[in-house]
This record gives sequence, C-alpha cells and structure tokens, in this order.
Amino acid sequence: MPCEQINVVDGKYVTFGEMISLTRRLAGGLSAAGFKPRDRLLTVCHNIPEYAALFVAVARCRGHLTTLNPAATDGLLIHCLLRCFFLSTQKIVFILKMLSKQ
Repeated sequence: MPCEQINVVDGKYVTFGEMISLTRRLAGGLSAAGFKPRDRLLTVCHNIPEYAALFVAVARCRGHLTTLNPAATDGLLIHCLLRCFFLSTQKIVFILKMLSKQ
C-alpha cells in the first residue's frame, strides 16, 4: 500500500495532496510578489515543516533557494541581502497563514 502521508515533525502529518497544494500556493505567492526565474530566495529559518514546501515552490518558479545560518556574520548577511529576496521564519509562517485564508 502506498504511503499517503508525510510525517513532518513530532507526529504531525500532512498528505501529499496538502503538500502539493501548499507548494502551488507558495509558488503563486512568490510569483505575485515579483519572484522570477533565476531569482534567488534567501531564508534564515529554523527547521520547520514548511521549509520543504518552500524549497519545492521556489523550484516551481525556476528560482534558487539558499539558506543562511542565523548565526551568520553581519558581513555575510549584508552580502546576501543585497542579492536575494529574503524570508525569515516569521515571514514564512505569516505568508502560510495568509494563504490558508484563501
């Protein structure tokens, strides 16, 4: 029998259908925000289940996702911010809550 759910963290499960829907909505939101193919998206976030959906959503937009360690130096942070879209964990959670209301 095929697996129908993904165990994302601490016993929380999402179905593959829910994950596909989430990635499509995130990709649409990124596109609406002006994210284009070959753009780079920088995230500074902790391990959250939605990271996998964001990774796929960026790929759907034909963009590049990169992560930055929250302990990064100021110089590295400035370098990255000048070259990428930026999403923090809080912003990702906010976007997901807004999308869930649609």
